[in-house]
Amino acid sequence: ALSTFHRGRLLFRGQDAVALARSASLEDLAALLWATQGPVDFQVPGPPPVEQGRVAAFTLLGGLAATGLATSGRTPRVLHEEGQKLVGQLANALGAQGPRQALHLRLAKGWQQGPAAAELLRAAMVLTGDHELTSSAFATRIAASTGASLPASLLAGLCTFSGPRHGDASGQIRTLLAEVKQCGADQVVERHLLAGIALPGFGHHLYPEGDPRARA
Repeated sequence: ALSTFHRGRLLFRGQDAVALARSASLEDLAALLWATQGPVDFQVPGPPPVEQGRVAAFTLLGGLAATGLATSGRTPRVLHEEGQKLVGQLANALGAQGPRQALHLRLAKGWQQGPAAAELLRAAMVLTGDHELTSSAFATRIAASTGASLPASLLAGLCTFSGPRHGDASGQIRTLLAEVKQCGADQVVERHLLAGIALPGFGHHLYPEGDPRARA
């Protein structure tokens, strides 16, 4: 119901993810996926956290998970409100800055990037907003199915996402690109093929013709 694959395309509630990413914000996508009655706002009042980055994100969710309220028996509206706040807090921990703006604009400002980068961030966050039963989403849903609090469920997903076969695979991509810059693409590809080592970023079983989100 949330996302599925059809003929090599990713769909969010039946709508093409690539088409949505041309103009939608992460807030727009959250409203669609969560089926909210009104707009979504990831603003969190108050000063930004002193420490920012990966450690700050894990620390934030760990502290909130220790005292979070169980999801069982709470209304969707209340859960939506808490979910919005949690996304905003997590974004702030990762460096988002500035009031009264969409999340991609606040992240770009915090990371000292201009409008072009902000637009890329907007599209990228929409394109990766959900991906069926990918490992981190599955872990999050398992935690939530026990009645665990929203921050505890998010923490379960973030921990799973940190693995080198999932979110931290981006580190392997950076290493590959650094090798290509130093040695040239032909030499690096040949070395991988001769050693029987898979090229990071290639060969996703759901997208035999290539990931349309990457092209977008």
